[in-house]
Amino acid sequence: MTRILLLQQPASTSPLDRWIIEADPSTQITMVTGKDHRRDLEDMAPGTQIVTVDDYFSDEATGTIMDVARDLKPDRVLCNAEDDVVRAGTLRSLLSIQGTTASLAMQFRDKLRMKRIFHNAALTAVRWVDCQSVDDLFAASDQFGAIVLKPRAGAGSKGIRIFEDKETVIHAVAKDPALLASLHQHALIAEEYVAGDVFHTDAVLDGVNVLLASVSRYVYPPHTFQEHPVMSVMVDSGSRDAQDMYECTEAIAQSLPEDHGIYLIHLETYRRPTGELLAGEIAARLGGGMIKASISRAYGVDLSKESYLLGAGLRHASVLASQPTPPKKLTVGQVLWTSTDPGLSEEVLPEWASGYWSKPIRPEEHAVHSTDAFGGVLVDGKDEVEVIERMVSLA
Repeated sequence: MTRILLLQQPASTSPLDRWIIEADPSTQITMVTGKDHRRDLEDMAPGTQIVTVDDYFSDEATGTIMDVARDLKPDRVLCNAEDDVVRAGTLRSLLSIQGTTASLAMQFRDKLRMKRIFHNAALTAVRWVDCQSVDDLFAASDQFGAIVLKPRAGAGSKGIRIFEDKETVIHAVAKDPALLASLHQHALIAEEYVAGDVFHTDAVLDGVNVLLASVSRYVYPPHTFQEHPVMSVMVDSGSRDAQDMYECTEAIAQSLPEDHGIYLIHLETYRRPTGELLAGEIAARLGGGMIKASISRAYGVDLSKESYLLGAGLRHASVLASQPTPPKKLTVGQVLWTSTDPGLSEEVLPEWASGYWSKPIRPEEHAVHSTDAFGGVLVDGKDEVEVIERMVSLA
């Protein structure tokens, strides 16, 4: 009997326990989640032990998770949230559990250590400076011109600042002295501002093999989410972009340590107008927003389910393990209204739009990251051009 500890953030509604129990009814599952979880308890798989904590993302919750793990002595620890990647890796290292270690997990979370992943895969990374003072920012500006200053542990373009030159650095520090505290605490990294296309690839890995890689291109750079809706479209199969991003994903999979335990990655890359390809960021989880839904619609596969089955050692139940790289049925794009109210009525949406949702906006509300949206929709089409035209017509 396999003992599995599941970490499920409260906002998730995925039936992780059911996926596993349906594949292997003998599995013993313990789940830790928040008291404000959105799962219906009656929807839980029979026999699932549930532990709830007051504040899922607090230090106290981390302590509870460690206590549960010490008592349970799980064979595997599974998660699929940015804030749980290092937590789960720490448990594995502390208790000698197979899977992604604390050190490897940190490489997928810390943008400075992340560069090691790209180096090992022989990918050219966006140029950067390890900064801890304004002198480091000035050095980056001298070297690169425009720079991007971002939190080392950030996600979703949250907290990103762009400085055109030294004068904008000086102005920012004078206007917001708290910026210095983050800088002096070594919590930031400075990178070259790269003009050009921005791509995201969401992939399922099985050891050194890439079972599926879905490549999309942003219509607007993701850091502009407060000025534009976030829109991305799947690139055309067989295109140079699709091939290049797939090769990047393969290089990463083949360069990771043996038994790395990484089953999902979200990779962001840049292509300069000159054609040069640069690796930007990578995470050991699925991309946010409506990425999961768009891939499910295009390929007929739930990547979350696939990753949990593979992570639980239930490869026989994985659709992708038996049929890797399934054909894309549709080209799909996603629109997230992060800067405005969608202003749409579901009743008048065209037939090529699906999955529409929206929520009321209070006057004081504004998006703080690129998947913090007031509404969203999926858009189908025959190729990139058609999907972009349709997305723009809605957005």
